[in-house]
Formats: sequence, structure tokens, C-alpha cells
Amino acid sequence: MNRGGVAAAHVLPVDVAAAVQEYPCARSTGTASEAETHLVVGGEIGSARTERRERETAEGRWRERANATALDWWRHRMAWHAPAWAGGSGRQSEDDVITLYGFGTIFPEGRGETKDLRAQWALEETGLPYRVHALDHTGGELDGDAYRRISPFRQVPVIDDDGFVVAESAAVVLYLAEKAGKLIPGDVQGRTRVVQWCFAAASTVEPTLVCLDVIEIFDGGNNKLKTQVRKLADRWLGDVERRLETREWIACVEFTVADIMMACVLRGIRKTDLMEPFPKLKAYYERCLARPAWQRTLSLYAERIGVSVDDIR
Repeated sequence: MNRGGVAAAHVLPVDVAAAVQEYPCARSTGTASEAETHLVVGGEIGSARTERRERETAEGRWRERANATALDWWRHRMAWHAPAWAGGSGRQSEDDVITLYGFGTIFPEGRGETKDLRAQWALEETGLPYRVHALDHTGGELDGDAYRRISPFRQVPVIDDDGFVVAESAAVVLYLAEKAGKLIPGDVQGRTRVVQWCFAAASTVEPTLVCLDVIEIFDGGNNKLKTQVRKLADRWLGDVERRLETREWIACVEFTVADIMMACVLRGIRKTDLMEPFPKLKAYYERCLARPAWQRTLSLYAERIGVSVDDIR
């Protein structure tokens, strides 16, 4: 599977018999002759009916072993290869690959606006091996009990790292940075600074910007409310502008996951004029989205959703 490839939601249709025939390593060690061994009870051969039943049972066990072995071979065949750009040197085991739960289908207005972009961007930046489990939002997959068990609020993104499950986009990108030892400083004060600005993006700036969308959807004629929320949005954006007066990135000297969070929050207002009064903020936003890892992320996302990059840029 290529980097960021979409993992099938269901078991791939494998022709087990063909796989076993073509790849001897996938053969079961069991043989039909084992059935005959089980037919001898107390030194006597059972009746014809018992013999047939015992033989069918033994052959069923053999087929189950063959199926399991062939399926293991297929999974091994489909294992993720770490690419050269990520420092990969060979095939990764299944446990080494992080599963990102992201959208496969979503209503048209939501395409390109979802928070799994943040997680996939962090994965692309760090080079950690991963696969994407594409969720069928329009089919109700996020509302099922299975997904609720890994996502408390039934939202995206979620990652599963060998059984360790993390939800919430800020928590996800921070975990990925810590795991990779990239996009976050190694000292406690530096890490705390990154956490601070991840929180600032997710809990200070973003809610006000989202509020503008909510007002537009549910109370578009309430100009007084829109004006007041716009003032608050201008305040937060002005504060980010001042933070960027003498620096290239939001938290540290180098690009970090805090920049992923802030840039993705700002991306939510890219089709408005909210960034226009803030040239440093606008330049910062453009600088973030010019990174190759973001361009790869957008392309992979568009392919997964089934749209063109230009549709969601």
C-alpha cells in the first residue's frame, strides 16, 4: 500500500485456493489424510456415515487453516512500505502502521473542510507510516456503536497506534509529534509552548470563527450578532498578527504541530475577507500551506473523497 493509501473497510475478495496454489508458503500443513487418523476409535473403524462426517469435519478444519494462512499472506502482501523520503528501509509490520480514521464520504459542503486533514498533514510531515480507514459519513458509519467506542463524540479524526486510540485533532497531532520526535522541541518548556499554541488555535481562535459560520447558517439575518462576533474574531486575529510580528512560525523558531493547528483553523476563513486586515497573518498562512507535506495531504485527501484538488483548495 502506498503512503496514506486507503485501507478497505471490508476484507478484500481473495481467491484463497488460487493464492494457496500459487504461493506454497500459504499452504496449510494439514492434509486430508488427517481425517483418516480420527476415524479409528478404540481400534475399530466407524460406520460409513460416521466416517463421512468425521472426514468432512477434518477437511473443514484444513480449509479454515488454509484460508487463515492465505489471508495472512494477503495482509503481508498489502503491508505498508516506508518510502525513501521518510527514511524507510523496508516493509513495515502491521503493528508499526498507524491507522487514521478519516472521511471517505461526506456531504458536499463538508468536503475539504474536515479535521482529518490536520492529522494527515502531521503524518505526512513526520514520515510516520500510516494507512487511512475511510469512513462512510453519508452512510451513517460515524453514528454506529463500533465507531463510538473509539471516538467519544463520534467525530473525526481518530488514530489507532497498535491499540492505543487517540481522538481530537489537537491531541492527535501532539501525539504524532511526540512519537516521531519531530515538529515539537525536546525540552519541557519548548513542548509546553507548542501545546499552548495548539490550545490557542483550537480553543480561542477557532470557536469564534466557527460561530460566524453557525450564525450564517441558522440566523443569517441577525446582523447585530454577526457584527459583534466579527469584532471578537478581529481581536483574536489581531493578537495572532502581533505574535507574528517578529517571527516566522507561531510557537517556536521551527515549524511545529502548533502551526498545523493554527494554519488549519485559518484555512476555515480562506474564502472570506477576515484575513485581509492582517498582512503578517495572511503571509504566515500562505507560508504554512506552501509546505510540500500539505500539498501531498491535500492531494491524498482529494483522491480519497473523490474530488479534484482545485475543488477544495
